[in-house]
Amino acid sequence: MDKEDWHLLLFLLLSHHRPEKLHRTIHVSFRGRNVYLCARCTGIYSGILSLFVAWFLGFDFPMWLYLPLFSILPLPSTVDWITQSCKLRESRNPIRVSTGYLLGISGGLFLLMLVK
Repeated sequence: MDKEDWHLLLFLLLSHHRPEKLHRTIHVSFRGRNVYLCARCTGIYSGILSLFVAWFLGFDFPMWLYLPLFSILPLPSTVDWITQSCKLRESRNPIRVSTGYLLGISGGLFLLMLVK
């Protein structure tokens, strides 16, 4: 693989959107290069990370609360994705990041349930 192929692969892994859909990404400049991060995935990874940081610092939900939270927190992201996919509306990045954040917390709770 040459250097250009690596840049294309990195672009697809981080943004996974076609160039005409880059409005669904977060644009960051890194080392003089334009980097595009998927907005929803940025929220998901932020949610997972913040949950694990809070857990590491001693904050934890009671075990009985895991399943209800794990079930409810993905709903806003699901509704956002479905309404956007059905072309009922166009979602915006703040909504994508925030619903992704809730989805990330849910995923983190699932991982913590497995650990416990």
